[in-house]
Amino acid sequence: MDSNIAEFLDQLEQRLTNLDVDLSTLSGDEQYELITRRAVHIIKPGLLRKRLKKSKEDNRPLSVKYGIDPTAKDLHLGHIVPIVFARRLLQMGHKVTLLFGDFTALVGDPTGRVKTRPILSPEQIKKNVSEFKGQVGKFIDLSKVEIAFNSSFYEKLTIRELMQLYRKNRISPLLQREDFRNRAEGLTIAEVLYPTLMAIDSVFMRPHIELGGNDQFLNFEITNEIMKSQGLPPECAITTDLLLGTSGDGTKMSKSKDNFISLRDSAKNVFGKIMSIPDSLLEHYFFLLTDITDEDWAKLTEWMSDGMLNPMDVKKLIARILVTLTHSSESAKTEQAEFDKTFSRGKLPEDIPQFQFQGDLGDQPWVELLVRTKMARSKREAREHITNGALRIFHEGDWEKITEINRGLPKESQFTIKLGKRQFVAIKILK
Repeated sequence: MDSNIAEFLDQLEQRLTNLDVDLSTLSGDEQYELITRRAVHIIKPGLLRKRLKKSKEDNRPLSVKYGIDPTAKDLHLGHIVPIVFARRLLQMGHKVTLLFGDFTALVGDPTGRVKTRPILSPEQIKKNVSEFKGQVGKFIDLSKVEIAFNSSFYEKLTIRELMQLYRKNRISPLLQREDFRNRAEGLTIAEVLYPTLMAIDSVFMRPHIELGGNDQFLNFEITNEIMKSQGLPPECAITTDLLLGTSGDGTKMSKSKDNFISLRDSAKNVFGKIMSIPDSLLEHYFFLLTDITDEDWAKLTEWMSDGMLNPMDVKKLIARILVTLTHSSESAKTEQAEFDKTFSRGKLPEDIPQFQFQGDLGDQPWVELLVRTKMARSKREAREHITNGALRIFHEGDWEKITEINRGLPKESQFTIKLGKRQFVAIKILK
């Protein structure tokens, strides 16, 4: 690699792992242009531009709301996309509030759901909030943001006040939602009320800007309708793109699809999973998860197109950035060194799990091995892995593919296998 390119990559890595970038010198118009380049939708874009310019003129920050329902204790990288956007607004000098929906978590956001969420206890919600803070704090400085809980709003709200609010708003926007129509039979009243509860948060907070994933667009429209019914100024809602999963099949990152990178993953897993994504997702991940500029990406794209920069090196760059943010810079260096040793040079990783088995493993020994080592959850899944070419054995310094389920085991009593790109197991057959 050219020394100038290598130096550029080092400097870019330092910039993209620095969470204290100062964007407060940008004009209102410059802020607006940066926001629009990173947003999917903006509700009331003209008002947003006007507010940003007025904010600069009066030297008064805008209030930004980002709501999080702590319905689970684990976040993945997809949850971080609006947090990165919130950090950018914080760097512009605006006031960011992370609103934890400890009350609305008792209902759970029904958006896109095919069934009702399980009810959480107050104790579980409190624990989830604590877990969320630890994970979110890796991507935004929580000492610079305000933390709020929406239970404080509802503790002040009487049934009479709630009914007066509902009396001024129509139910037709809710009934037009496709996800609600698809679940009409099992949909609960609490779930139907959820978007209006989300709106009540804004009635109390009166933010200038609200952030959320693009799946929240309809909720934001309902919020503005309710704010209008209360005679309040509207909020300018900004929706962000949904992060695509590591599989590269075009579906969003999701635990149910097992295509996610958890913020609780080990440094090794974060690095390895990033290295497994297709090259086509590099731009998507850089722009949603980092503060890379259009100019920086243009340089990387030009060098990759000209053959001066291998896409693998760009993938290693974002893998190091994300490991640094979720763990440390030292972990990032360690995991790249281990990756290079294991994958780039065909060597084995350290600390491979060891398994011992006695005697004959039957007519389909490879299937049996995958199940017993828990590399596959069932014999059916094991057969699919093998016939799809995902299983390999380390032989004479290289990886040999195993594709026949009836193939016998090697003559050696000890050998190493791997499934996919990251799962390794050392096997010992006792005669």
